[in-house]
Amino acid sequence: MLTYSLLGGKKRNQVMRKKVHIKQIQLEQDSGKSLHDDIRSQTLIDLNRAGVGLMELVMEPDMSCGEEAAAAVRELQLILQALGTCQGNMSEGQLRVDANVSVHRPDDPLGIRTEVKNINSVRFLARAIDYEIQRQIDVLQRGGKVLNETRAYDSKSG
Repeated sequence: MLTYSLLGGKKRNQVMRKKVHIKQIQLEQDSGKSLHDDIRSQTLIDLNRAGVGLMELVMEPDMSCGEEAAAAVRELQLILQALGTCQGNMSEGQLRVDANVSVHRPDDPLGIRTEVKNINSVRFLARAIDYEIQRQIDVLQRGGKVLNETRAYDSKSG
């Protein structure tokens, strides 16, 4: 379990303590990354980080908005820094976040989830989750179905 704090209340001046359950932790090795060049119709492979150890944490769906997820990741960064394992600098690739988002009515089971991949800052994490929540609500209100898909967050267009 990870306990984190965020500001809440009507005036957003109350410190609220929240908890998210950690489902699993696994160790992996980075396999590198693909860089897609649509202009030249080619894909390049970057192996600079290949073989570097990674720790993946999978959390339960205990959070309800982007702000909660951002606060939980900030707390995780502080823990990693205090332990001396890494600085948790997302822009340098020391910490990456993928967010699984699904919407549902209270007391209904979780809806179909969409994964938003490789978010590189806490601020963009909050924005990406809130955007995806609203996108799914809009799809459902128009009578559509949310697809189980992987999406990328474009920080420039929002």
